[in-house]
This record gives sequence, structure tokens and C-alpha cells, in this order.
Amino acid sequence: MNTTQTIRWISRLTVAITAGGFCLAAHAADITVSIGQAVQLRWPSVVGRAYQIQVSTNLQSNWTPSGGLMEGSGATLGAFIAATNVQRFFRIHETKASPVSWLDGTWTGRAYAYNLPPAPNEEAMVELVVNATNRTFRTTYTFSAPPDCTATLRLLSYSDTRAEFQESTVGCSTGPIVLTRLNSTTIAFNFYYSDPTFPGTGAGLLTKVDD
Repeated sequence: MNTTQTIRWISRLTVAITAGGFCLAAHAADITVSIGQAVQLRWPSVVGRAYQIQVSTNLQSNWTPSGGLMEGSGATLGAFIAATNVQRFFRIHETKASPVSWLDGTWTGRAYAYNLPPAPNEEAMVELVVNATNRTFRTTYTFSAPPDCTATLRLLSYSDTRAEFQESTVGCSTGPIVLTRLNSTTIAFNFYYSDPTFPGTGAGLLTKVDD
């Protein structure tokens, strides 16, 4: 049995105009959350390895990837996959972690954040520094009014065009960050505050400044 709940969140839409183009931050709208039956997969992981969920309808047929690669952390990883009426088999394929070379380097740009009241909206210059081979990721936010802050990122999952992180440092936003590759020198930067006191979301465009 499925239970569907509609949450009215923010009836605003922000369009951020930047020198490199525009970024549409959909703070927007009615969000529908559907809760239904799912298959939960869990497995141990190793640092330096990556894991891909693969699905097949027949053990003798081809296996199809489901989602991006998940970064090994040494802890148990997991995922939920919506249940269907079709028979399916699952397996976890382990590989050496990719250097995520498309993301390597330093990226800068302007980001716009919309916070739920009473927190004010914010604008910041963002610097993202990535050493993908050594798995070190850092963001620095420079605001018009201090204090500025620097956060470390933990890579969760990635593909050739998308990477998801968990950002966490005292004084900075805490929550997931999603980077989407638009071309070789531009990425879309989307972030979400999970702080229950001041939840919010934001977006921007970052341009690569060096390797």
C-alpha cells in the first residue's frame, strides 16, 4: 500500500543571473513525497573502492547498472530500490575508486541561498578545491558580511557527469551537495541545509580556474 503526502514548501522561484549564464534554483513549489514498498540493499565497504548496484531480470541475462558509483568509506553502505511486480536480481560490483578527473582542480563562482524565515537569504562567493586522487574536497564561502567559513566534503557517489557529497563543518552549512558537469569548465552547484533550525537550499554556477 502506498501512502502519498504532499508538502507545500516554498512558493518562490529564484533565478540567479551570473556572468557565465543563469542558474535556476527551484525553491519552488509543491513537493510530493511517495512512501511505498522498496528493496533495501546493504553491504560492507572498503576505503579506496567504489560500488555499483546492478540489476537483472534473469541471472543469465545482462546486468544493468542502477544509479552511480558509491564511494567506499569503511562502513556499511546501502540503498533503497523501489519494488516492482517484475522479478529482479541484484548484485554489488566492486571496483577501484575512480579519480573523478572531470572534477579535479579549483572552481569558483557565486551562489545564492534561500533560507526559510526567520533566517535571511544569503549570497556568497564559493571556492571549491578538489584533489580527487587523494580524495580531499573543500569548500570556502565568502559572504558580504563576516564570518566566512570553510567546510570539508565527503564524497558519497559519482558518475561521469555528477557527484554527490556530504558537507559538514562547524560554522558552515551542513547537508548534501550535488555537482553536475555542464561542460569541461562549468559545473552546477546545488546545496541543501539539513539544519532543523534554519533549513534551506541554494544553487550557483562554478567555473574552473586551474587544474
